[in-house]
Amino acid sequence: MLTTSSHPALQAPIPPILVFTDLDGTLLDHDSYGFEAALPALTALKARNIPVVLNTSKTAAELLPLRQELDLHDPFIVENGAAIISDQAAPISPYLEQSNPTARVQQIAADYPPSLVLPQCDHSPVPWLRQQKSQFEFIGFSDMSVAEVADVTGLSAEKALQAKNRLFSEPLIWHDDMEALDQFRQRAATQGFRLVKGGRFWHLMAKSDKGLAMEKLSTVYQTIWQTQPVNIALGDGENDVAMLNKADYPVLVTNPAHSTPHVPETTTIITTRKHGPAGWNETILALLEQLTPD
Repeated sequence: MLTTSSHPALQAPIPPILVFTDLDGTLLDHDSYGFEAALPALTALKARNIPVVLNTSKTAAELLPLRQELDLHDPFIVENGAAIISDQAAPISPYLEQSNPTARVQQIAADYPPSLVLPQCDHSPVPWLRQQKSQFEFIGFSDMSVAEVADVTGLSAEKALQAKNRLFSEPLIWHDDMEALDQFRQRAATQGFRLVKGGRFWHLMAKSDKGLAMEKLSTVYQTIWQTQPVNIALGDGENDVAMLNKADYPVLVTNPAHSTPHVPETTTIITTRKHGPAGWNETILALLEQLTPD
C-alpha cells in the first residue's frame, strides 16, 4: 500500500495548504476569460509548492490547454465535481488510483498525454434530458452547434468544441417559467440528478458536487502528507457553495454579472473587495501572508 512519498512534487508545503478554485468569474475574468490579474498570487503559490486545484463546471478537454497556459500540474476537478483527473505520469497519480477502484486511464485529447480519470458519478443526464423535451422548454449544449455554443459563451470555436465534449453533465439555458423549473428539478432528483445554477447556465448532473470532490482529493493529499491539509476554496456561483461550505477558508469572489449566491450563515465567508481574478489575487496574497511563515 502506498503511504508517504519522497518525490519533491509531493512534499507538503508549510503549512499544508491546498487551494481549490472555480474558473469563470473567479480565477478567470467573467467576460474576457483572462487571468493576468491573478498572476502574482499564482506565482507566490508555486514558489511555496502549494497545489492549485481547478474545480470547475468546465470539461476535461477545456482544462488541458488551460492548465498549460496557467502552468499548473496538479490534479483538477471537472463538470461540477463529476471527476477528478490527473496526468497519468504525475507523481500523485498512483495515490489517486489507489483511492478509487473505478479509476481509468483515458486519452482526453489527441495532443496531450493520457490522463487518469476518477469518476465521482457514473452516468450522463443527456439521454434522460431528451425525454423531457416535450414537457419543458430548455436547450442544452448537446442540442447546440459549436457556433451556437461559441455565441452563448463568448468562446472561440475551438474552445466551444471543447466545452461540448462533456462526459458527466449538461449545461442548460432555461426558457420555461420558474414553476416549471421547480417541477423539472423535482423530476430530475427522482432520477438521481441535481440541478445547480452556475455563473452563466443551469447545470444538470448526477449527485456529485464540487465539495465532495474537494474532500476526496484533500483526503488523498492527507495520506501523502501525513497531516490534514488546510483547504482554501474560491468561487463566485451557486454551484460553488458546496465547496465553500467544506473549506477551512472559503472565499466568495464578487461578480457583478450575477446575483451573490446564498452561503449558509454557519460558514464564515471571506468576500473579495475586487471582482474576478483581481479579487482572487488580492485575497490569496493576504491569506498567504496570514498563514505562511516569513
